[in-house]
Amino acid sequence: MADPFSIAGGVVSFIGLSGQVLQGIKFLHGFLSEIKDAPEDVKTLNAELKLIDTILEEVHRQDNDIQQCPSMLEAVNYCKSWVDKLEDLIRACEPGNGKKMARLWGQLGIALQTKKLTKYINGLERAKSLLLQARVDLSR
Repeated sequence: MADPFSIAGGVVSFIGLSGQVLQGIKFLHGFLSEIKDAPEDVKTLNAELKLIDTILEEVHRQDNDIQQCPSMLEAVNYCKSWVDKLEDLIRACEPGNGKKMARLWGQLGIALQTKKLTKYINGLERAKSLLLQARVDLSR
């Protein structure tokens, strides 16, 4: 039988890591949702983020076994890496502190980088697949 402290540590680790991912997703979703007449890639990216958000929220509501599973922790870690990269990209598109100017630059920067977005879409799709697979593996 597993040590109760190890189990608790695994759950805390999962909750902290997934909380960081969810926070990043909420920032990204809020930012991307504000882009008027967004290109299709931006809409797809936003949809992928929303799906990952939903999956992580569902995992939070499940029992501790799924939260301490190594494959789930690795999948969440993978998600975090792609969310962090995307957050860095978007923050780099926002010069200055003026909200209106930042949004205009953000919209322009995102629109000009749609080729880059494909890489992020693919990474987030893979992250979503890993999360779903980890969840399926544990339900067996």
